[in-house]
Amino acid sequence: MKSTPAQPTAQASPTTESPKSYILRLQYRGRETDNLIRQLSKVSVPIRPVLTLRKLNTIMPSLKPSVPLSLQSRVVYHIECPGCQASYVGSTVRHLHTRFAEHRNINKPVGAHFATCIGGKPEWDDIKILLSTTCTEDYLRALEALYIHEVRPTLNTRDDYNSRVLTLRF
Repeated sequence: MKSTPAQPTAQASPTTESPKSYILRLQYRGRETDNLIRQLSKVSVPIRPVLTLRKLNTIMPSLKPSVPLSLQSRVVYHIECPGCQASYVGSTVRHLHTRFAEHRNINKPVGAHFATCIGGKPEWDDIKILLSTTCTEDYLRALEALYIHEVRPTLNTRDDYNSRVLTLRF
């Protein structure tokens, strides 16, 4: 009888894979975070903690819809004439569309300028918000004065802000 060569048999070899290391991102909360890391290392959990001071809302996108420009309130805004680049800086605690409707009146300085310069009224493309805040009305007025001093608008008719000296109290 002929002898057949022996077929190699599959042997179960021990695997030498190292355990996977997972990354655990923790927001640092003081002593509680330190205790958790210590407990995980005592039980030999293959986790490498990465402490971060970033808040979750800086990583995740906001699920809250943004407020339309016309419905924003407590803002400092800037209106610029597209014909001659004359500008106006103002602030309001009301909805911006309410205040903007007043500026569109041709009997008011901004509306009168737009009527003579470009023969029309200000449009929503001509306005931009410089700053929005939830602070008090006095704080909003102070920010408006700072922007008026910085931008030097030509359509602002009130000289209240030009004659004021800003005093910082500590």
